[in-house]
Amino acid sequence: MLIDTARASVVHEEALDRALRDPDHGPSRAAVDVFESEGARFSSALADNPHCTLSPHVGVMTRSAVRAASRRLVEEFVRFVKDNGLVRAEGMASDPGGASDAKK
Repeated sequence: MLIDTARASVVHEEALDRALRDPDHGPSRAAVDVFESEGARFSSALADNPHCTLSPHVGVMTRSAVRAASRRLVEEFVRFVKDNGLVRAEGMASDPGGASDAKK
């Protein structure tokens, strides 16, 4: 089994695809999370290979990294609201539940 989590240039995808399809001359299975092309332009010779498991590269998704990113997102949102204020749509009730507009 071959596991590639390093860099896309370490393993040539077309060569790995051929090797996986010929079990006498290559690994029987592979798992890959880095690719020669990624994102919207993703294309890989391994995409339809039944002997290969593909997954997104999420090396930066440690618990501490997720917490730090979440914290930064909230800080940036709060800063934006303070700097720009909230924009309200016309005709919205002043209270969140709209109770002031409810007919009694």
